[in-house]
Amino acid sequence: MIFGLIKDIKQIGLKEFKTLFTGTVIAQAITLAVLPILTKLYSPQQFGEFALFFSIANAIGMVSAGRFDAALMLPKQSDEAQRLILAGFIFCSIISITTLAFLLFTPSSKTTGTFLNISTHFSLFTTLAIFLTGTFALLSAINNRDKNYKEIARTKIVQNITIGGLSILFGLLTFGTKGLIFGFILGLTTSCFLLFKKSKISIFSIQKKSILPLIKAYKSFPLYSVPMVFLNSISINILIFLLMSYVGSSFVGLYSQAFKAVNFPLFIISSSFAPLFFEKATNSENKMKLVSYSLGISLIVGFTILCPLLIWGESLFGFVFGENWRISGKIAALLIPLTVTSFAATNISNIFAALHKNFILLVWQIIYLLLSCVLFYYLRNNDKMEIISLYSWFGTIMYILLFGIIFMILKVKK
Repeated sequence: MIFGLIKDIKQIGLKEFKTLFTGTVIAQAITLAVLPILTKLYSPQQFGEFALFFSIANAIGMVSAGRFDAALMLPKQSDEAQRLILAGFIFCSIISITTLAFLLFTPSSKTTGTFLNISTHFSLFTTLAIFLTGTFALLSAINNRDKNYKEIARTKIVQNITIGGLSILFGLLTFGTKGLIFGFILGLTTSCFLLFKKSKISIFSIQKKSILPLIKAYKSFPLYSVPMVFLNSISINILIFLLMSYVGSSFVGLYSQAFKAVNFPLFIISSSFAPLFFEKATNSENKMKLVSYSLGISLIVGFTILCPLLIWGESLFGFVFGENWRISGKIAALLIPLTVTSFAATNISNIFAALHKNFILLVWQIIYLLLSCVLFYYLRNNDKMEIISLYSWFGTIMYILLFGIIFMILKVKK
């Protein structure tokens, strides 16, 4: 059966997947290579503060373009795709300016807690990171549409080299948390510039009057996909927000490194696999078969890759990052069930967009987030490791239910 699944990966575009996968492997290998250096230059508290900054910027930035980046594969005509890009840039600008105004005019006080104090202190950089994240999503999508896979792969490598190198430099200069933030922003800026140079964007020649009807035609993306993706990002990082409030930035730093460790190797695959899956799902006549193979491969690959962390997590973290980070290895092992099912869901969740069923995914995401908050509320006084373990299994069950919903929809469609 496994060999059959591997054989049928050709349906998803083996050549294109190989190009994107190779670039992502090299890029993430660079990130993993510099991580042991960064853990010597930055404290767990500084990593925790950066994790909070990144979670805020990424959650808003991923949806700042109105999710028109996700819609770019759908238009048959190139002109329509160009108009979607312009609509995405307009949304991105509005969201970024609104966020900046909110952060600048929100009063900072002891009662606002760590969340607002950190994000307000770095309000300009938070806003810039949001705008760059949305822009990067749009540029990646149009390059994916134009099949510029080699350029996408090269950009990932350059981005991670820039982020890693500058983060080390700023760490040596004792910039503290700002060093991690500046490195991230400059790396994102570089990647946006490279993708823009390669893309065939001519938005200035588009008739502005033709934008509004297009926005209405694709309104399901800003109406349903935006809140869904935003809530999904919040759900993924919910423990960072909640643990910061109850435990503090040092433990959040340990948790964030564990989260990176279990997600990095799978992100390498999903960042290459998911865009190709969306392209194939949009045009596939047998979506049930495509989803089945994709889900099966994802679960098998995910558990296989993360098995070493389940067995030797603490020892590996202690050896690679230092004894102060051993507890991150224990946290990583607890996160494996949730990470694998989340990875599989990421790879196939674009099927909702392909079927124009974003509303269903949104409802599921709202339920997931609400139940997550309820679970943490009742567990808030429990041991930190017990909270992480129970949350991991809760998320696993929720993703399994999502897989069931997908197959029910496909069965009805069939």
